[in-house]
Amino acid sequence: MRTSAARGSQLSRVHLYAAIACAFLAVLAFGVTSAGATTSHALHASATTQCPARAMTTPFAHWGDTGKYFALDNNGFENGSTSWTLAGGATVVSGNESFHIHAAGDSHSLRLPTGASAQSAATCFDVTAQTVRLMVKGPSSSGAQLKVDAYVLTHTSNGDNIRTVSTQILNPGTAWNPSAAVTFALGQSQMLAATATVQFTFTALGGTWQIDDVYVDPFAST
Repeated sequence: MRTSAARGSQLSRVHLYAAIACAFLAVLAFGVTSAGATTSHALHASATTQCPARAMTTPFAHWGDTGKYFALDNNGFENGSTSWTLAGGATVVSGNESFHIHAAGDSHSLRLPTGASAQSAATCFDVTAQTVRLMVKGPSSSGAQLKVDAYVLTHTSNGDNIRTVSTQILNPGTAWNPSAAVTFALGQSQMLAATATVQFTFTALGGTWQIDDVYVDPFAST
């Protein structure tokens, strides 16, 4: 039969283990929160079942891509850096992409010297919309790349899920051309959500790039 002293010792150990577990969970939660904040300070849209209606166009039909796309906010930089966060010397400059796929009267684009980056505003999207495409003009240096990061936040019954998807676009040449269709694949748990929030970051790796007219393609609309 256990003595009172033994029971007291056992209870003390239980309380100690509980305190350690609580401290561990607090640290883990802080780490997840911090990671999300460093990924993007604006990626926090509330859970929704449907994104707002958007105008759908076929901006890349000239190149045989008849998919329907919606434009990101200020996707052509005609309103300066509004809806974008610029870093490392990224600047909005005069001179539109030469095909004017967004509007004939557009007159600006974004210049990204080596190491510079531009992050779009967070936007709601249906989980079937997993392609981004844009107009790009790259440097002549071999090996130069434009890095594309997609930060995706979904809300499911299991809680919030942040996924970072990185890819790269090889130098398309020194003249304006559409980029390849860049797909940001979602994780299996994220596909359970009806909608998600996404932000894109474009970073110049090697040489100076220009980007313009950034679009997202919902697969379901093609």
